[in-house]
Amino acid sequence: MRKMVQQGEKQQLSAECYGAVDVGTNSIRLLVASVEEGKLATRDFALESTRIGEGIASSGFLHPVGKERSLEVLRRYRLLLGKWGVKKARAVATSAVREASDGRDFAREAGEALGFPVEIISGEEEAYLSFLGAARGLPFIAHPLVIDIGGGSTELVWMEKEGIRVYSLPAGAVRWTENPALRKALQEWEWLFEDLRKQRELVLVGLGGTVTSLAAIDQALKFYRPELVHGYRLPRAKVRCWRDYLESLPLSERQRIPGLQPARADIIVAGLSILLEIMERTEKAQVIAAESDLLHGLVWTLAETE
Repeated sequence: MRKMVQQGEKQQLSAECYGAVDVGTNSIRLLVASVEEGKLATRDFALESTRIGEGIASSGFLHPVGKERSLEVLRRYRLLLGKWGVKKARAVATSAVREASDGRDFAREAGEALGFPVEIISGEEEAYLSFLGAARGLPFIAHPLVIDIGGGSTELVWMEKEGIRVYSLPAGAVRWTENPALRKALQEWEWLFEDLRKQRELVLVGLGGTVTSLAAIDQALKFYRPELVHGYRLPRAKVRCWRDYLESLPLSERQRIPGLQPARADIIVAGLSILLEIMERTEKAQVIAAESDLLHGLVWTLAETE
């Protein structure tokens, strides 16, 4: 688990803290943040790999061990939110829970463990929240094309004059690892990639563990530093080089690469393959890593409904 500050006694803060929880296919994340002078100030962050979506493509159900891990993590997050004195929080479940036959039952159990409801959101809402977080976090990018590579799906979202456009592709790092043939599924979206190729002004912004991990790997960060990852630029050629190199390594060696969490080592190649496919199909020469994502979007929705 990665944290930005140490857990301790209930914090005394000048601004109200908000909580956001993301129950993803590969991991569960928590963000505690406040809004100060129109910007989010991160108070705490946690991430734990639970692999709730492992094997879902073949079984149709959430992984039994992953479910137990997830409930344990959510109970700990409940305590952490209490220590920070969080009064307004929002939790969402994405691809795996959304698609699993037992997803609704698990969401109910997850809400009981966390102490408030866990919403199962659509791929479109997931993409919108990610776009909101990324756009607010990288204000110097006028026209972001946000790509969020999750464990079970990949979202693409950008803004046009007519409004926001959102697409959820059925390919994620965990699912691609289990079934590399999903590459063929992207061919069905060629009409979308053709549209994006025409919009040269769009700047590719990457969210999720695949892109942020690559930014950390490229800088050989022995300890994860969000301030060095956020806004880091990765040329397409470098993405390909790292993908090919990591693919050539046995898992045991991959797990020792500085900047790569050992728990992500088995799915990083699939995540980078998805990223590379989309970069090539949209003809984007680089991707900019963003630390501000769905969690930050959730906090903004809470802060702006005061």
